[in-house]
Amino acid sequence: MVSGGLRQCGPNRKTAACQRNGYTPRIAIEVDRMLTNISLVAAGAGVSAVPASMQGFHLDEVAYCRIRDGGPELRAPLTLACREGALSPAASHFLALARRSVKSRKRS
Repeated sequence: MVSGGLRQCGPNRKTAACQRNGYTPRIAIEVDRMLTNISLVAAGAGVSAVPASMQGFHLDEVAYCRIRDGGPELRAPLTLACREGALSPAASHFLALARRSVKSRKRS
């Protein structure tokens, strides 16, 4: 297994998710950057759990598969950043939707 790039969902959490599903991975390489992680997978160094947002890289060399039940071990926080001051109507609308989504998740 190639591990790295997602500090909030580090090797111990990935290992726990694997063990919960019946196997223990052997971590061959640990890296700091997610793109390096995917490049190593593309070069044949192993497999890795990566965020869905990274599935546009090395499409000819890497097969991306959705993990149906990664459980809490494979979840990581996201941060939304925007500039202060006047926003475009589209950005304002997106920000409002994001805030509503966060509030509804907190209630459930």
